[in-house]
Amino acid sequence: MRHISVKLPETLYRRKFFLSSELGESLNQYIIYSLTQQTSLPYYIKARSQEEIEQDRKEFHELIKNSPRLSQKALMQKLNKIRE
Repeated sequence: MRHISVKLPETLYRRKFFLSSELGESLNQYIIYSLTQQTSLPYYIKARSQEEIEQDRKEFHELIKNSPRLSQKALMQKLNKIRE
């Protein structure tokens, strides 16, 4: 494995540290996971219809409205299910 040193803005560091803590992972593992997810994405963009965009928007607002007390981890899990 290679080692790199990366300078992060304080706000980004805190955000990633919080997210990794919520998942029970080390910051290092979370960053590796994030980079893997980004590099595994397809290299194309699929156009979406206005109806699909509106449906996503409705589902997102419904999720937020019905889940005001969810932890960040639980909210991310629900959002990931919507994306599938």
